[in-house]
Amino acid sequence: MGKRRFLAAVMAGCTTAATLVSPAAADPIQPPPSASYSALTLPNSAGPVVTDVAGGLQRDGGPVLVPPGTGSPELEALRRLVSSPTSAFGTSPDDVIPLPQPCWYKVRIRSLGNNLYVAADHNLPDSPLRARTSSSALGTWEEFTVCRNANNWQTAIQSDKGKWVWTSLDPAAPGKLAAWDSVCQCSYPNLFTTYTAPGKGTSTTWFYSLSQQKYVSNQLDYTGNDYTSLRARLGEVGIWEWFAW
Repeated sequence: MGKRRFLAAVMAGCTTAATLVSPAAADPIQPPPSASYSALTLPNSAGPVVTDVAGGLQRDGGPVLVPPGTGSPELEALRRLVSSPTSAFGTSPDDVIPLPQPCWYKVRIRSLGNNLYVAADHNLPDSPLRARTSSSALGTWEEFTVCRNANNWQTAIQSDKGKWVWTSLDPAAPGKLAAWDSVCQCSYPNLFTTYTAPGKGTSTTWFYSLSQQKYVSNQLDYTGNDYTSLRARLGEVGIWEWFAW
């Protein structure tokens, strides 16, 4: 275990969460059926055990499960994206599942690396995602709309301004997550896989970028405006890659 992961785990009071898991141990692109979950080598089977800090993830009634056909046009577009068996994973029998898939409003995401909430930072160009907000300062910037395919785990995310979260392909900022895409490209840059669905603040997950084929990290070793930015840059999961939602 690297020095920065050990220190981060100690600071978070959750050293067991720093146990690493490689993509080979839990293939996030083609997850196994639920019957074989027990065979996976994952930290604590379902991630670190956490509590909802000051009720921040449930404030304002979130997350709110949205019945199919009752969401905004943007949400229903999001639902169709992850519900389609051909959008990213082909048409194998395992991917053909009943439609549509579940979606949620008012999803809040907390980094276990620093116990702060993820915001789309609209004060910066391209609205990068940063784990920068305390539970006492939550607002709409920390609210996301999420749709997730329960069969293949593919997940799409929108920010409070209806912008699609995507993983940057810019060589100057590879893997950087930002909420700037007004029109979904409906391809790998807009899609992630996640280990769990949004819950009531104690559902722990990682985010795996399909375009970068890397896990998303909270960059606590960066400085300036890049400090606490979210980037898809690692092939393993440690405390900086675990989130609660």
